[in-house]
Amino acid sequence: MLSKWSIWADVYTEGEARPELYSDSTHILKHARRVAITYSALYGSVMFMMVGVIALNLNYAIRSGVDGLELMLFILQGVLLAQFGMFMLKSLLYYRRVKRNVEYS
Repeated sequence: MLSKWSIWADVYTEGEARPELYSDSTHILKHARRVAITYSALYGSVMFMMVGVIALNLNYAIRSGVDGLELMLFILQGVLLAQFGMFMLKSLLYYRRVKRNVEYS
């Protein structure tokens, strides 16, 4: 499993202060950093492999010509590369947002 997520609940009555999980700012920041590093490493390595596959397919297409199926394959690979890039960017922006919120609170 890539990362471990736990959901905890605590019973409290109305009017009582709502219990907060992960209220320690250093723990919140450490968790966000772990998420950013884990997902950036995962998606970065997949993107690196995708660029290699695209380069190999492009080299093959240059030598043998491009037909409709190969063109669709290039488009699909480009979309996947962009999607993995967005996933990686979102994880990095999540860390940046949490870091900014911790610094200003």
